[in-house]
Amino acid sequence: MIIHRQPLRVAADWQAALCDIWRAHRVLSPAFLKEIEALGLRDRCGFFANSGPSEQELRVRMLAEPTVRYFGRDWAQCQLGRPHLEDPHADYAARIDREYQESIDGGEPLLNLITMLRPGQPPTFYTHVLLGWTAGIGRRAVLSGVDF
Repeated sequence: MIIHRQPLRVAADWQAALCDIWRAHRVLSPAFLKEIEALGLRDRCGFFANSGPSEQELRVRMLAEPTVRYFGRDWAQCQLGRPHLEDPHADYAARIDREYQESIDGGEPLLNLITMLRPGQPPTFYTHVLLGWTAGIGRRAVLSGVDF
């Protein structure tokens, strides 16, 4: 996998809209997810969050439909509710985790162009905009807006 950071100005319109919603909801709330649903963007988003201060790992709470298509429904069903680093694609999960943590700790949206390399297959390219949150009580979360 190769990750290239992109300027936000090249984000797809719907990814830019996610950034605008995120800026309006600097504290994660149900209103944020309702706005995503209202705009019809839920299927393009993955969401990862810990359960509180006693848990550092981000767990898979929802997966973006393009990610499910790429890795498969069986993979997706196994991943929901689990720590995202327990993914059978361990190298991928570890590399993406660094991006998730940067989006959470950095306080700004991130846009990356990802090149997925699989033996015997042509490369797959996608972008994801990452929107992170942290709360003083140890809560951490990240939303990934995926565009294959």
